[in-house]
Amino acid sequence: MVSSMAHKCRRSQQQQQTVSLLATVVGLLIGVLVVPRTARRPLAVPGELLLRVSGVATLPLLACRLLLLPPTGRLLAAAFGMQLSASVAALLLAGWAPPSPTTVGPAEPLDWFRNAVPDNLLQTFVSEEGQRGRNTTPETRAQPGNLLGVATASALLGCALARQRGNRALRALLADAGEALTRLLNALLAWACPIGALSLALRAADEETTWWRGTYPAATGVALHAVLVAAMVSAAASRHDLQRLLAALSWPLCVAAVAGSSWHALPAALCALQQQREEPVTAALVVVRCGSALCNMLLLTPTVLQDRGLTQGLLLAAANSLFTVGRGDGPLLYLSGLPPLPGAV
Repeated sequence: MVSSMAHKCRRSQQQQQTVSLLATVVGLLIGVLVVPRTARRPLAVPGELLLRVSGVATLPLLACRLLLLPPTGRLLAAAFGMQLSASVAALLLAGWAPPSPTTVGPAEPLDWFRNAVPDNLLQTFVSEEGQRGRNTTPETRAQPGNLLGVATASALLGCALARQRGNRALRALLADAGEALTRLLNALLAWACPIGALSLALRAADEETTWWRGTYPAATGVALHAVLVAAMVSAAASRHDLQRLLAALSWPLCVAAVAGSSWHALPAALCALQQQREEPVTAALVVVRCGSALCNMLLLTPTVLQDRGLTQGLLLAAANSLFTVGRGDGPLLYLSGLPPLPGAV
C-alpha cells in the first residue's frame, strides 16, 4: 500500500515537472512571437503571485521545525550572520557603482504584495530610507512595508522561544498542525505549477532591451536554472514520510531557512535530503543558491543596463544577486514542478 502511494506520488511529480517545463518553453515562444509587449506584464501577474504564495506556504513547516529544534541560540545567530553578511557585501558592491538619474516607473499590480513580503529586511530598510529622502508623499508614508515581514519574523521567533519553555504536548500539537497545513498548501500549489511556469515565462520574455537582444540572457538563465533544479529534484524522488524527513534535517539547512532567504528553496532541498548519502545537503543548497543568483543576475542585467554603462550595470546586477542569495525564487519551484512535500499525495 505504501509502495503504491509512493509510486503515484512520484508519477504525479514527474507529470507536473513535464507539464511545467513544456509551459515554460511555450510561454517564452508566445511571449516573444505573439503577445504584445504591453500585455506581457499583466499576464505575468498570476505566476508571480503563485510564486510569492508558495514561499509563504512553507512557513508552517519552518515554524514546526523550530518548535522541535534543540536550543536555538546558535541557529538564530548563524542565520542572522548569513543574512547580514550577504546584505553588507551587496551594499558595498552597489556603492562602487556611480549614481544614476532616478526614474519613476508605472505601478505594477503586485507592488503592494512585494512591499508586504520583503525578501531581505536590510535591503528593504535601505530602499525605504532612500525613498523617504526623495519622496515624502502620504502614499509612501502609509506603505505597508515590512508589516507582514515583521509579523512573520515575530511568529518564527515565538516558535523558537516556545522551544525553550512551554508545554511539550502543545508544541507537538502545533508542529503536527504546521506539518499538515504545509502538506495541504504545497499539494494545492503543485497543481498550479503549469500556470505559474507559463506566466513566469511571459515575464522573462518581457525583459527586452537593446543590449544583447535582451530576451536571450533571460531565456538562458531560465533554461539553465530549470535544468539544474529539475535534475536535482528528479534525483531525489520521494521515499520517506515527512515526519522521518523532518527528524533527519541538519541544522545548516535550518540556518538557511531561518535566514528568510530559502523559503522557496526549502521544498527542493527537503527532497534532496531524502538521499542524504547520495545527494549531500551542501550540494543541494549550492545548486539552489547558485542557480537562483545566476538566474536573477541574467534576468536583471538587461534592465539595469538600459540607462547605465556596462560596468555599472554588472555591478548593480551582482549586488542584487547577493541581496537575493539563497532566495531560490524565479523559476525554482515552477520549473522543477514544485513537488509536493514527501508524504503528500
